[in-house]
Amino acid sequence: MLFGRRRVELNATNNALVRSYVWRLDLSGTMDGAGGVGGLLWLTLHTASGFAAGTRFAAYDGNGNVVALFSASTGTETARYEYGPFGEPIRVTGSAASLNPFCFSTKRTCNAIDLVLYEYRAYSPSLGRWSSRDPLQEDGGNSLCCFAGNDAVDNIDLLGMLVGSVKIDPWQPIKTDKWYNHERGWIFGAIWTPPTGGDWDKPCGCKRCQKVIWIQDVAYGKGSPFQQDWGDSDYGKYGYAWDCTISGSVGAAMYDAPKQYGLIVYLFVSPYSFYARSKAKCVTGPDAGKIYATVLWGFTWKYDGMPAGLGPIIF
Repeated sequence: MLFGRRRVELNATNNALVRSYVWRLDLSGTMDGAGGVGGLLWLTLHTASGFAAGTRFAAYDGNGNVVALFSASTGTETARYEYGPFGEPIRVTGSAASLNPFCFSTKRTCNAIDLVLYEYRAYSPSLGRWSSRDPLQEDGGNSLCCFAGNDAVDNIDLLGMLVGSVKIDPWQPIKTDKWYNHERGWIFGAIWTPPTGGDWDKPCGCKRCQKVIWIQDVAYGKGSPFQQDWGDSDYGKYGYAWDCTISGSVGAAMYDAPKQYGLIVYLFVSPYSFYARSKAKCVTGPDAGKIYATVLWGFTWKYDGMPAGLGPIIF
């Protein structure tokens, strides 16, 4: 095991190597910040035969689901996966498809019992629900077995512990052309809303959290490290908090409009990329300091072109 990720599988009778795995940074840009989602780089099938044997590189969709495997030696596709709205497999084809246990959300799947094994709970794609109750009970919401806020297309539950829900505002591209200046970027917005039931339906002072804000880290350019963009004291410049002490507060919102401008920048820095990691954070109450949700988003563009959005990925 490495950072909680599986490294090898051995035959129990003779300790022969069956499968081995190599992991990379996951969707969070760290080894385990996103629970390993999107982090499987390749697997090697040591005991398979024919076209299925050998090392296979993993390919992903935008939510960190494995959608294909490719042979490291020939580059040919050896597995193809397609999923329904709740992660149920609707296509599993290829010589190596059934030999790869990491598929939906890059979590280990047990096909014999139709379960995807998350860190805290097992999920049934065919039922579209968790197989056990929320560890927080009603404090995590009225529905104890609801998966990803009942919206698995837009949300990711990394460990089986998602709190609340996040909705993304329609993206608006920024493109301004003047003789002395060009601007390119995106206007981006998101809102976090609390769950219902349990502590969340109690009076404000009895809730697990009384106030949620947005904070954000950014990275400029592919491969650059993330650095703080705004912290706990800056959220008011980019949106507003959810605060149960304020009547009518329904959610925590954030809005950002990062952009690049200048003809010289476009000519010598193009293509340019921007990555953001926005986090809904509890700052008051027993859960103070806990991150309830994270949104990965960004954009890239080339000189004089429209910016292309990246993401968003919600977890």
